[in-house]
Formats: sequence, structure tokens, C-alpha cells
Amino acid sequence: MTGAAFVGPDQVDEYLESKTGRMDWEEIIAWSPEQKVAGFRNPDRIYTTRTVHRGEHIFPLQTSDETLAGLHYRVWNYQRNPVIVPLYKQYDIDDFILHNNVTGLLVIKSGEIVLESYAAGNSQQTHWGSMSVTKSILSMLVGTAIADGFIMSAEDKVIDYLPALEGTSYQQVTIENLLQMSSGVEWNLNEQDPDWKTAKSMTLKELVEFLGSKNRYAEPGESFNYNDAEVNLLGAAVAAAVDEDLATYLEKKIWQPFGMESDANWMSYPGGLQTGACCFSATLRDYGRLGLFAISNGRLANGSSTLPENWMELSIEPSKSADNYGYLWWLNNDGSYAAMGIYGQLIHVDPAEELVIATHSAWDNATGDDYYVHQSAFIEAVTAALK
Repeated sequence: MTGAAFVGPDQVDEYLESKTGRMDWEEIIAWSPEQKVAGFRNPDRIYTTRTVHRGEHIFPLQTSDETLAGLHYRVWNYQRNPVIVPLYKQYDIDDFILHNNVTGLLVIKSGEIVLESYAAGNSQQTHWGSMSVTKSILSMLVGTAIADGFIMSAEDKVIDYLPALEGTSYQQVTIENLLQMSSGVEWNLNEQDPDWKTAKSMTLKELVEFLGSKNRYAEPGESFNYNDAEVNLLGAAVAAAVDEDLATYLEKKIWQPFGMESDANWMSYPGGLQTGACCFSATLRDYGRLGLFAISNGRLANGSSTLPENWMELSIEPSKSADNYGYLWWLNNDGSYAAMGIYGQLIHVDPAEELVIATHSAWDNATGDDYYVHQSAFIEAVTAALK
């Protein structure tokens, strides 16, 4: 499988030796297909991480009687020669796995597994780096902190929890502004920009000083600007509000109470705080359970909820500055939404259809239109088949 080749134990040990420490983003971008699989599958052997422990209760996932056997999806050819090339090409599930370098694919309908498939040596026990899927996990932790009374509302100012930002461009920025990527503080998304690369490996103190030195280019809430460093700042604000690290708070408020099946891990800064924007690692089935947690608005087996009553409803409202983005969730026109990470990590959530689709992937490139076209077409076909 191109871009998702199996990496044997000897190769893993050789590559990962002496790698533990801060994220080297330039190195990740340059990883070979084999190194991607080794790296995404072994983040706790590369970086400093904090374990998120599973609890005694496990949320059960039964196998459904429904099947996706014979499923096909179509990808349209927009640059076709109508005489020679067909209007569209048809693909099946195996084609999707191969084309998008998928190492794990899970489809859950009405709480039951309809499809579960692994490739490149992965299995049900494989932990896999989530990249920016982590942002949506942080979004739910913000809701939990509000439900617990540690944060009064999303309208609270960031400086209420990170007073070191007093007097900076963040003076009027709210928690909601950070959730919606609309602080109005300047940030260059270009991955080749030195600031972008530097901010990926900063300590929390360095990050606060770095972002606090930035200028304002728009009023808070007026302009969408995707910003990893600022989501790490949001993570720091949540940790300050609840007075413990993010991994501990996730463990006791969501991971164990909802019934995740396996331990997870979360990359940490030197000093212990986890990175809010990235690098949470979990099994595919627990990716799926996170989707079910979102659908249930945080409702637990005992009937209680760890989220405010309308939190997920608020989370998937289009923001003023971006109609396809909510509280760190990507939004679709049909009411579904998704947590997405580069190189093909995904938790697709469709509340109306009680559908969750999760993938672990190792795309050759961090992003790519062709990957998204196949992903969207596959999701559309699955949704239609299971209606």
C-alpha cells in the first residue's frame, strides 16, 4: 500500500531510538511513508507524553447485522474528454483504503459497528496520532469545564485565566474567539513560515510570550484564521481554569466515565501541560466512541452528562467568520460535522443518521484535494447505504 507500508519491529526500533523529546515538525513533514507509519503508531516513543488511563467500565460496541458489502462510491472527472473519458469512476471500499492510505477504518451506525478494517500492520490495539482531531477533543473539554463551573461561559476573556496576556493583543479576546479561530491576532498559516515552525515546539511560557508579542489585524470574532499555536493557548487556559493538566481532566471527566476501551496518550510540553492543538493518540474504536460521546452530548451510562445541555448544539453552529467552522469542529451542509487532522485522521459525526465514521491514515501529503474528494464521496456513499 503506497504511503502506508508496514514497518517491522526492527525498523521501528532503529528509527525511534533516542527520539523522545519536543516535536520536530520539519522532520515529520519529511518523513518517508514507512516513517509516517512508525511515527503515527508510536508517538509515545518519540515525544514526551502523558497517559490517559482507561477505567473499569467499557462502552460496549456490538457488531451490526447491517453490512456495506458491495458498497461503491463515485468520483467525478471534471477535466474529462467526453469522447474518451467516462463521466465518473467507480470505487469500492478496498479502493478507498488504498487510495487514501487508510490504516484503520471504522463505521458505527446506531451504536453498532457496521465496518471495521485495518491495514499496514495496524489492529484494534494500535494507537495512532490524531493530529488536529485533538482540537475537537479540547472543544469538548471546554464544555466540560463550563459544566463544572471552572469557566463561567465561552464569553469569558482569555486573560481571566492567563493573566500573563494582560495588556497584549489578547486583552479583549474571549474563549469563544479561540474556539472559532477568530481572535483577530496576526498569524501566518504558511507551514514554511519560521514562526509557524517555531511555535510547534515551544514551551508554554515561550508560547505565551510569543503570541503576546503579536499585533492585531482584525477585531475579535470578525476574521477566521486557522491557528494551531492559539489552540495550544486555549488548552493552557482550560488547564489553568481547572487547575490540572488536560490529560488528567480528560481522563476523569470523559475517558473513564464514558467507557473508553484503551489507554490513550497526549503529547506534552516540557513541564507537563498537553498540547491543545495536536498529538492525542488513541485506538480507532476509541476514536469512534469519541464520536458517539459527541452525538450523545456527553451523556453517560448513568444518565448524567459531562457537557452543558446545549454544548454540542452551540459547538456546531457556524461562526460569524466562517460558515464551515464551529467550536473547533469542521461543519458540513447536511448537519454532520467532523474532527479532522492532517495526513487523514478523521472522526465524522452525523447525529441525524446516528452515524460515526473514523479513520487512521498515513496520506503521502499533509493535505490534498484528491484525498478529500475520495473521503467525501466515500462518506456520502456510506450515509446513503445505511439510511
